[in-house]
Amino acid sequence: MAFYLFHTHDPRGETVVLWENRYHNHIRKHEGITVAMIQTAVEEPEIITRDTTYPLRDNYYARGLDPDVPEDWVKVCVEFSSDEGKVITAFFTDRPKPEEDILWSR
Repeated sequence: MAFYLFHTHDPRGETVVLWENRYHNHIRKHEGITVAMIQTAVEEPEIITRDTTYPLRDNYYARGLDPDVPEDWVKVCVEFSSDEGKVITAFFTDRPKPEEDILWSR
């Protein structure tokens, strides 16, 4: 049986979930990324962009979530193929992709 690690809303009011199996089988392999970082990036992003490769995916970017490397960004990719978004992956990056269209910003 699969369980949510979180079920929350982004600043636009969109529902976003992180499934336990997705985190344990994929995301946690990206060193240092925690469930709390992912949830914070979704709930309190600096920007939300449209993915350039997958049109049903939005990317959430938040900076300063890793106290050891505060200049790094956490990028969370969320797919909206139904009435709720599902976290696909999350990882650290040095900056948002400039070619992604900004959908929302703080």
